[in-house]
Amino acid sequence: MADADATNLLHDCILIARRFGGMQALRTMAQHPDRFKGLILVDAGVRPPDDFKEHQPQLKPSSRPKVYSGRDIAIARLQVQPPQTR
Repeated sequence: MADADATNLLHDCILIARRFGGMQALRTMAQHPDRFKGLILVDAGVRPPDDFKEHQPQLKPSSRPKVYSGRDIAIARLQVQPPQTR
């Protein structure tokens, strides 16, 4: 927000966030509600407040990194589906 303040950005705009940026955008909007007209979340895993659990189970880190058998398989796994057009 400091950069936005220094350049006079983010006043009366709509904040759009996708996937993992959803929670950060939600927190930013909650901390600075006067700065935004609205918020659009796309494919963000945000739960309603009444769905909060005090002690959520922690995910165990993977003991082994994911290894793909080839470059093409790795790229296919990480591509956005369905394919995006410009």
